[in-house]
Amino acid sequence: MPGSCGESRADLALMRGRVERVFGFLDELIEALPVPAGHKGLLQSHVRTIGEEARAFPRMSAVQVPLLVHAAVSGEERPAVPVAAACTALYLGVDLQDSILDHELPPPWQDRDQAGAGLIAATLLGSLLQICIARLWQQGAPPARLWALARQFADTLLAVMAGQHEDLLLQDLESVSLEDSRAMIERKSGSAGALLARAGATLATEDSSRIEAYTAFGLCCGVAKQLINDVYGIWGEASSQDLSNGRPTFPIVHA
Repeated sequence: MPGSCGESRADLALMRGRVERVFGFLDELIEALPVPAGHKGLLQSHVRTIGEEARAFPRMSAVQVPLLVHAAVSGEERPAVPVAAACTALYLGVDLQDSILDHELPPPWQDRDQAGAGLIAATLLGSLLQICIARLWQQGAPPARLWALARQFADTLLAVMAGQHEDLLLQDLESVSLEDSRAMIERKSGSAGALLARAGATLATEDSSRIEAYTAFGLCCGVAKQLINDVYGIWGEASSQDLSNGRPTFPIVHA
């Protein structure tokens, strides 16, 4: 099959189309930012590098999930492109920050001043995702819905950062319980997964029961994805920075 998970060529084409729309939207926003050329260029370089990777392997949840959930509720994807762009900015910022904390910056950053990586992560998390949400105003989104989305992103970022902090603190295998490890994963990864589905549903409907159902689905997906990554970190081909840093991931705590 064309995809490693059995996707058809048509599926891959649809996913790549979503990636093109979302990263094209981000590129347009960054080009218009009123910042010095050096900072803009660094931001563009990082986002475009990840965009090229996403075009090659388009199953990026931050792009796909908000658009698919919005389409499932409303019947169309395109109005949710700014929301998917905000989710992507959140993902890129958190992922870059995580790489900084784990001392495993990707190759393009290893040849640069690594302090710049922290500045770009802050720009993605503190500014770019909010600018994405503000674009919804031009599409006629009601102010109450914009406020709900802004609050969801703020709450999620708070939960993810708290989970990231807990991950750094959970070093002593003897004192880490399964409950502690699971709670950390739900904050660090589950809350981010929940946002992807919640944001797409929030833009599409005011039906709180539907929004909460998609939120619960996203939470489960986020936790499952993290568990898969943890297992791959033990038995995959690449070395695990978590293991090198002595950080007990959930499978190790379970064992």
